Amino acid sequence: MSRRSSPDSSGAASSAAISPPARSPRRCSPRISSYVIDFAPAFAGVLQALAEPGHVPALIHCNGGKDRTGFAATIVLLRTRRPRATIVEDYLLTNHFTRWTTRRRIWLVFLASRLSIRPREMRALLEAREPYLDAAFAAMDERLWVDRGVHCVMPSA
Repeated sequence: MSRRSSPDSSGAASSAAISPPARSPRRCSPRISSYVIDFAPAFAGVLQALAEPGHVPALIHCNGGKDRTGFAATIVLLRTRRPRATIVEDYLLTNHFTRWTTRRRIWLVFLASRLSIRPREMRALLEAREPYLDAAFAAMDERLWVDRGVHCVMPSA
């Protein structure tokens, strides 16, 4: 479970839990596009918190960085009008910084499953991949995001 801190009406920091939807290693279907919709209010909160005086620099972190946190970083980069190539490069850096943890997790699951879950299936769940980010961009229907209070500028391809 990941936590996000945001100031309450008194200015004190509070934490809001962001729980991931269930994932099945057998399906190997990333859920980043559903995060765009399911967590739009939380992403709006991230942008609002960063826009307040005294809230930057800020650290957005988690264990993996490809799903909710990866997309939170993506919307910050979108909001600051970074080029798409920069956004994709930043997202894919997750693989560099998590490569040893990812390898360890893959083999632990492989062994714990008695060799029934193949490493390739787990890799699809644990790695950041450009098509996952493309799916998130496709899910960013402008009306939905404006209606939910998240105002981003889509990068040009």
